[in-house]
Amino acid sequence: LKRLQRMPIGKKKVAALVPLDLIDHCRERRAQVTVRGTTVKPQTIRQDITYLRSTIRMFVDLDELPPESLNVFTKANRILQREQLIAKPQPRERRPEPQEIALILAEIDARPGLIPMRAIVEFSLVAGRRIGETCRLKWEDINEDKRTCIVRDLKNSAGKGFHGEFPLLGKAWDIVQAQPRVTEYIFSMPVSKRGGWQKVNEKSAGAAYRIVKNRLAKLHPGLFKDLRLHDNRAECFSRMFEEGYNVPEVQQLSL
Repeated sequence: LKRLQRMPIGKKKVAALVPLDLIDHCRERRAQVTVRGTTVKPQTIRQDITYLRSTIRMFVDLDELPPESLNVFTKANRILQREQLIAKPQPRERRPEPQEIALILAEIDARPGLIPMRAIVEFSLVAGRRIGETCRLKWEDINEDKRTCIVRDLKNSAGKGFHGEFPLLGKAWDIVQAQPRVTEYIFSMPVSKRGGWQKVNEKSAGAAYRIVKNRLAKLHPGLFKDLRLHDNRAECFSRMFEEGYNVPEVQQLSL
């Protein structure tokens, strides 16, 4: 929503919105280039329309806007789909190969930075947490007796404020206990080489992972194609099923 505010469509009055405004916005987004060097995908652009429509719908439900305010989305939708400017997200089947994981960890060890990337990558493989969730974990939410941790503000269709408690299984507990208790957050990093600590920024951690992956991709053609840090989450749960865990047990971890 903040990005939408900065774009031309953010200057429009809701009452003055016409289908072409939505179409022009999606065309502009489709032409943008991401940090990965690719254009913005229709699945991502669809989120813009979804968030904008849900916001307007909220004010319609509060009788702050007339129901007709939503008609613009219905009228634009056919053209957006026909021009393939928006699309539903495709399920990912990409799993990191053991060789890829080993090379990434070795590269992190060879060129360590301020961000504890080895701990974060290994934690994602055994705890299945999203990078944003990992960076939000706090020491006060650890239950030493049960070996669990509360993750707050989970991604949830019901909105913000949904929290869940997940088990720190096996190596996940060891990784957490190995982190220095220097801030309220479990995963912290030095502010600079001179001293001071701060919470790990999820965008910085994601960028650090991409730098390592892209560097290795040049040295190992055929590996690391379309690999993302988020793929470790699905890898974690896939391994659990392969090791004999049942659905309720995996749900306890995936939340």
